[in-house]
Amino acid sequence: MSNIGQESIANVRTVKAFANEEMSALNFKTESLELFENGRSKSYFWALFFLTFRTLQSIADLAILYIISHTYNYF
Repeated sequence: MSNIGQESIANVRTVKAFANEEMSALNFKTESLELFENGRSKSYFWALFFLTFRTLQSIADLAILYIISHTYNYF
């Protein structure tokens, strides 16, 4: 294909891309909001998971200390 033909095809693609700019911007906004909501829901899950994990870990530490002190006082 000649250079003129390739340049004509490239120009047609460029014009089509600019003609569809509003739709592309709307699609980008929609996809960005969907990705944001997905990330936010995952962050809520992980925050709850680590809060629960840390709370249970603290309770377990207190239980171990109680058992050790109770055993020490018993003997």
